[in-house]
Amino acid sequence: MLHLMPRRLIDPPGLGVAVSLDEALQAELSRAQVRYRVATGLWETIGRGRYVRAAALATIDDEWKRREVRHAALAASAASALPGTVVALESAALVHGLPLLFAPRSVELVAPAGGWTGIRRGARLHGLALGEGESMALPPRDGPALVNDERVRVTTPARTWFDLARTRPLAHALAVGDAVLRDRLCSREQIASAATQAANFRGCRRVARALPLLSPLRESPLESVSYAEFVDWGIPLPELQVTIHDEEGFVGRVDFLWRDARVIGEADGAGKYEKHGVLLAERRREQRLRDLGYIVVRWTWDELMNEPWKVRLRILRALHAAA
Repeated sequence: MLHLMPRRLIDPPGLGVAVSLDEALQAELSRAQVRYRVATGLWETIGRGRYVRAAALATIDDEWKRREVRHAALAASAASALPGTVVALESAALVHGLPLLFAPRSVELVAPAGGWTGIRRGARLHGLALGEGESMALPPRDGPALVNDERVRVTTPARTWFDLARTRPLAHALAVGDAVLRDRLCSREQIASAATQAANFRGCRRVARALPLLSPLRESPLESVSYAEFVDWGIPLPELQVTIHDEEGFVGRVDFLWRDARVIGEADGAGKYEKHGVLLAERRREQRLRDLGYIVVRWTWDELMNEPWKVRLRILRALHAAA
């Protein structure tokens, strides 16, 4: 038998992921209906008169992605409640759909010029100077808007990358910057321009180091972090996304290639070979690469995050074996 949700529990159309009490009342929900939604877990209270709608997140299957959208909604809601602020840093990255290596500890906002900085209403306000054109309206997204407040602004993808690159390790800068270029959120020239405009900020040496290393060819955060580790380890830097052929034809496109040493590096994402047929095809592909004289080195996200020295040793052994 089909059980329909009572009409009073169906949210009115047009609400954002995060809503205010005023928005709920304007959508013709009563205060009692709002309280009932909170009591039953359909809405989560995130501040005085502010809520996140669980139903707007329930359609996202991936738990990590669901957390990212929730944080982005929290940030947009906080900016809506604090007029003149701008979503920034990790919070801005999630608003733009960019990958982060770790979940943000708090909502990050830029305070209005001359405004109060510190922790307020669960958000960290920074006293950063934003130049003209370094903030924008919230980008469009599939599904409901994060908030229905056209005043809310977020730092541009270029400025978001700059702020992260100057304050975070190289791995974070490449993961975010590669995604910005890969998703064509802005150009390399726009990123360089943002770095030039804010050239006097602390951390500009980090920016100058990371900027020439950005590449849209890296296809995942794991590949970006791997490349950052290669740089930090001081090992020769490989070519990216190289196509390999044999006498039968196309073999595959490899993540990393140390051509002179004939060493291939493959950063294996979680679930990459879950299907049996895919696993067999990958084994066949790897054997064809070995038949061509290549040494194939593989590593996973867990290895790189938790035991990077093992990955480094594996690569160095392969490079030395070919020397």
